[in-house]
Amino acid sequence: IIIVPYKLAKDLGGYIASVSVIAEKPIHLKEIVNELALATNLDIYVGINGTVKYYSKATIITFYGLNFLLPPLFIGGFTLMNSILAAVRNREHEIKIYSTLGGSPQTVSVMWLAEALVYATCGSLIGYLIGMGGNFMLMNLHVLPSYFILNYSSRFVVFSVVIILLFTIFSSIYP
Repeated sequence: IIIVPYKLAKDLGGYIASVSVIAEKPIHLKEIVNELALATNLDIYVGINGTVKYYSKATIITFYGLNFLLPPLFIGGFTLMNSILAAVRNREHEIKIYSTLGGSPQTVSVMWLAEALVYATCGSLIGYLIGMGGNFMLMNLHVLPSYFILNYSSRFVVFSVVIILLFTIFSSIYP
């Protein structure tokens, strides 16, 4: 291992393998490490008061998009809930027929819940596939740059599907 200044390493064709930072005030260390992790693709380990914490660009970016995801997700969830409640209201006559034919209230509720879950699952799957296909199409049309690759296995995808399923279950149980 050879430790050299950054400029000399770059001039010789080197690359950054490790960075050492000594902060005069540990209070500002978290901000420094976050900026450093965002600027590089390095794994950063920070030791403070006998504990070691791990920082990387991926872990920091993971939580930055959450504030952009929540508003449309909840707007979509409430729209879905409103649609399901309207469907239940419009099909009250059908519910009365099921009850007249001997269906218990629990049976009718389970039927509505099953139907709503099928809609939510199919809708989530179709939306996921449309997103993948749309990204592929926009990349082939050169609307998006070739390096713009979406992460389809992100926690946000699972989080979105779970939130929509919860809205669906709540709207089916509510009436």
